[in-house]
Formats: sequence, structure tokens, C-alpha cells
Amino acid sequence: MRIGIYARSMIDNFGGVRKYIESMTYEISKNLEINDELYVIHNNDTNYFKIKRPNFHEVILKSKNKVICDYVLAPTKINKLDLDVIWFPHNVIPFFIKGKKVVSVLDLAYYMKKINTYKFIDTVYMKIMIKNSCKRADKIISISNNTKEDLVKILGVNSEKITTVYLSSDDIYKRITDIGRLNKIKKKYGLKNEFILNTGAIIPRKNIYRLISAFKKIQNTIDYDLVLTGKNSYKQDKTEKLIKTNKRVIRLGYVDEEDLPCLYNLASVYVYPSLYEGFGIPILEAQSCGCPVVTSNKSCLPEISGNGAVFINPYNTEDIVKSILRIINNSDLRKKLISEGYKNKKKFNWNKSAKKVIEIIKSA
Repeated sequence: MRIGIYARSMIDNFGGVRKYIESMTYEISKNLEINDELYVIHNNDTNYFKIKRPNFHEVILKSKNKVICDYVLAPTKINKLDLDVIWFPHNVIPFFIKGKKVVSVLDLAYYMKKINTYKFIDTVYMKIMIKNSCKRADKIISISNNTKEDLVKILGVNSEKITTVYLSSDDIYKRITDIGRLNKIKKKYGLKNEFILNTGAIIPRKNIYRLISAFKKIQNTIDYDLVLTGKNSYKQDKTEKLIKTNKRVIRLGYVDEEDLPCLYNLASVYVYPSLYEGFGIPILEAQSCGCPVVTSNKSCLPEISGNGAVFINPYNTEDIVKSILRIINNSDLRKKLISEGYKNKKKFNWNKSAKKVIEIIKSA
């Protein structure tokens, strides 16, 4: 079978989307049958994936412009390849693509007016394209059961057309016992006290403003800093102002991925108060590193966290405060959350998920 993966979205994303596409592409390439041919179409550099297999091929689109790639270059290249099936792992199937199509819908945040996540023009475009892509797809992959339910409820998609395939976290996220390595990272980022950690982009739905507001209520009673990673994004002026006026909030910005496991290991609590997610890879990263988790009781987050987290109402700063203090002050609860987190992470595996995606692709 001639299978394609349209991986253009990697160039625009530095978080979960790129990790999803990269990890699944590697695992799919390892699990294909010998007579299958895999073509990955993207606009990164040649040999981006560094996969040395005779049935693996990279097809490069020579433009960084997503409109040109999606609606001019990709249809031409893909149709010439005469693929049996092509998988679109990031919400949208461009027009003019021949052959059978599988699309992964990562979340329906564009339809959630209350969380005000994206710019107006992006929201309008994606609401049209996700709905249209679901109609044109032969099969749909959701990355959580919550996203599957949203597809049925919000877009009216037939549930029989949708299969849930979970994401995972990478093997680099694990308990680190090398004190020298941990101290080196503390020194690199200027971390002095024990700290509460949050990772990811600072965008409205990540709810960082309420997290900082909650931290402000208790910062004078605990010897912990609040450490944030990730870049600033849309409609975050209020959050930026809050960060700049609080010396106990440490803004690291972009952090090298190889340093992130150390930050999770060093943190006393990982807080992920997101208003809405399609999956939530950082929860699994924290659990894999033995860091107790506080997260939202909304969308898919209870589904992904299992018993390895304390759940909060993300709109209630008092709830965030109480949950952070519970973990800091209760060693038995910490031990329980760490143990349950390790157990929970074992449910999620990139290789197992890749095999399931291959089944879906071939069934299309």
C-alpha cells in the first residue's frame, strides 16, 4: 500500500502538534509491512526525519507559506504520487487532494467562544475547514474520547466514523537521579528556591493569568517560586503585566527540550489549569518524572490524568490555591500522586498508538 502523511504543520508548531506528528511518523515507519511505501510530505529541510528505511520517502514542498503549500504545492505533489491513503494529522484536509483520506482532529477549541483562544480570522477559517474536512474524510482520528464526544455533539459527526488514538510522552521524560545534572539545570536557569512549574505557550486557554493570581495569594506564606516556560501569544497583555510585576514569577521562555525533564524532576508541583485541551501531553511528562500534578477538571484532562492528579475548577483561583497547598503540605498525598502518575503513564505508548493509526489508515 502507498501511504502518505501530510506533515506541513511541523514548521508552525513547537509544542504538542509537532511532537505528535514527529513521534507518530517515526513509529509508523517502524511498523509498516515490507511491501508498504510511506511518503511524508512536508516543508522542512530535506532528510528532516533521518529515517533510513528503503520504503520511507520524504517529499519536500519548497515554500514556508502554508497557503501555498496547502492549496498549490501539496495537491500537485500528492496527486502525482498516486497514494492509496493519506493521513492529515493536524485538523485540516486541503482541497483538491485525490485518494482516500484520514484526518486527526486534535481539539475543537476554535468552536469554544468562551475560551477566546485564537484570532478572529483564524477562528473563522478553521471552523469552516475542520467541519469540511470531517465531511470529506473517510476516517477520523480523535486524540481523546472527549474530543470524539465534541465532534459528535458540536459538528454532528457520526461516531462510527471516529476512532480515538491517544498520544504519549517521550522516553526522555523519566525520574532523574543524577544530582549533578539537576544542579546544572538549576544554575543554568537561575532557580534558587523550590518551585511550582507550568510549561507550554502562554495563551488564553492555558489560564496562566488565574494561575499567577492564585500564586500571588500564597507566595508570602510559602518559600516557592512559580516557574513558567513557553512563549507569549495572542491576547496576553494582562498576563504579561502580572508576570513583570511579580519577582517570584520566573519566566524562562523557550526551554531546550533536553532540559525539560530536569525541570519536571526539580519541581515540587506541576500545575496545568487549562480551560480546554484535546489531550495534554505535559501531564504525562510530569507524571513520568515523578512530579505531582494539579490540573483542570474540564475537557479531556481527567481522562488523561487518571488517578495521578488533583483536579480543580480552573475558573476558581481559591480552588487552585487549596490544591497547591494540599500537595505542598501533605507528604502522603504527594507519594500517592507520584505512584498513581507512574501507573497512569504506562497506559500511553507511541508505538501502540502508531499501530492503531496504521490499522485505521489501511481500513480506509
